[in-house]
Order: sequence, then structure tokens, then C-alpha cells
Amino acid sequence: MHSLDHIFIVGHGRTGSTLTRHILNSSDCIGLGGESHYLIDSATLGIQSRPSMRKQLARVGNLATDEGVRKVVDHLFTIRERRFMFWNFSAKEVDREAFLRRLLAIDPAERERGLFELAMDIHAAGRPVGGEKTPAHVFFVPQLLEWFPNAKIIHTFRDPRAIYASRKKKSESAGRRPGKAGLRRLGVAFQLASSLHVIANWQRIEKYHRRYQERFPGRYTLLKYEDLVLEPQATLERLCRFLDVPLTETMLQQTVINSSFLPDGAAGFEIGAITRWRKHMDPLVQSWFKFWLGPQLREYGYES
Repeated sequence: MHSLDHIFIVGHGRTGSTLTRHILNSSDCIGLGGESHYLIDSATLGIQSRPSMRKQLARVGNLATDEGVRKVVDHLFTIRERRFMFWNFSAKEVDREAFLRRLLAIDPAERERGLFELAMDIHAAGRPVGGEKTPAHVFFVPQLLEWFPNAKIIHTFRDPRAIYASRKKKSESAGRRPGKAGLRRLGVAFQLASSLHVIANWQRIEKYHRRYQERFPGRYTLLKYEDLVLEPQATLERLCRFLDVPLTETMLQQTVINSSFLPDGAAGFEIGAITRWRKHMDPLVQSWFKFWLGPQLREYGYES
């Protein structure tokens, strides 16, 4: 295998993918972009709502033709939708004509993959290892590794109860739409029903993990959020050995503020983030998770 050139962070949402990206980007040799949504359709409870960026661009123009390439580039330099900020090259002050020339120079049969690589190269900003983090790309790991043979996959993983509590907290803090506000008045009944999406998705992704670790040894690794927060140095040492990149002190001294970091810009990781879900989840809902996921919770050390 040749030198590592791309890293993809995948997994269930709310599992520390942003934390992992910030840590890796503190390395001088790694520059990972945010969420591209290039391959995955946006869905809610399994119902497709918005197509992936790849499908959206296919509707704009045929990348196999020069005319189609120009239409796609025109579209990319007008993007303002928050979900697709990865593709907002105007905000990154990318030279439009230079971008067009680079895309046109790619073999027409390879432009779908090449556009993705070109976008990641822009986000890498000159660093030798690029990549991105779209959690739902966990369902496209084989394609990512086929497209990028020298890439490695980091699958961020977390206690499903903590995932649910984090999603619930984020939804409530973002403001309640009238319909959902009415449903929330149902209390525990609503929580039991709404948690089924997390339970089903976590189960599905856990099965994919089993397949990937057997199929892609040396190219795929599982990174437990709890290990990263409780034992950051040992966990990052393992991760850096997997990536074959040096561990730096800056990886351990993060000051970015979100739910995974200490408040007020202090360096380090907040251990309380691991068990915070206990305070935000009704005991009946906790039992509900154990009913559906008991064996898996025990297997990954989440029995309590």
C-alpha cells in the first residue's frame, strides 16, 4: 500500500466526528473538510427527502461533457445552502477559472470521483492528507475505498443512549416546530417512539462495522467516543499508528468549544459528556434501549 492520502470519518451522527476531525486537523499533515454529503441522500426515518450532492450535480450537468462541467462549476460557485457549505468555494476564495481548468483536465470517465477529490484537495489547503467527515458515508465505505485505494476509514462510535440524548438536546435547543412541540407533550410515549430511529440506525451501522472490520483490515478502524474522552493519549496513539502519522501535543490540547470539549476554551476533553445522557433520559426510555440493544450494549462495554 502506498502512502496515506485521504481519511474519511464516518459513523452514526453525534458520535464525536467533529471532535475527531478537529483533533486530526491540528496535525501539520492532515486537512479534512466538513460534511460533503456527496454520496448519501438525506433521509428521515428511512424516507428519502433530499438527494446527495452527486445526484444534485448530475441534474445540473453531465460531467462527462465539457459543457456539463461548466454548468456544474457555475452551480458550485453559487451554493449558499448550509447543508452543502463544503461545496461553497466562493467563501473559500477559490479561483473559479483555475478550478474549471483542473476539472476539465480530468478524464471524463473519472470526473465524478475527480470532482470529489478536487474538493477535498481544496479543503486540505496544501497538506498531504485530505479527506472529509460525512457520518452517513458509513454506508459507502466500499465505494470510498475503491475510489481512493490509499485512503483509511475512521468509524466514530458511541453509546446509543448518549446519541439519543444528544440529538434530543440539540433538537430542543434549536427551537420547536409546532407539530413536534405537540408530539413532545406526549412525554415518555413520544421519547419511546422517537428513539426507535436511533435504535434501528445504530443496530444497522453496528452490523456494517462487523462487515468492514473483516473485509478491510488495516484500512478501517473503530474509534469509540468514550475511549477518546477517557483515555485521549492512549487512544490517539493507537489512532495515529493506524494512520501512520505522528501524534502531536496539539492533538491532546484542543480548545474548540462544543459538547465534547471543556467550557471557556480550556484544553482537554469533558469526561462528563460520557454519562450526561443519564440526566436527560427517563428511566423507562433507558430500559427501552436495554430491551432492544442489551447484548450489543454489553459487548461494547455499555452495559450500565
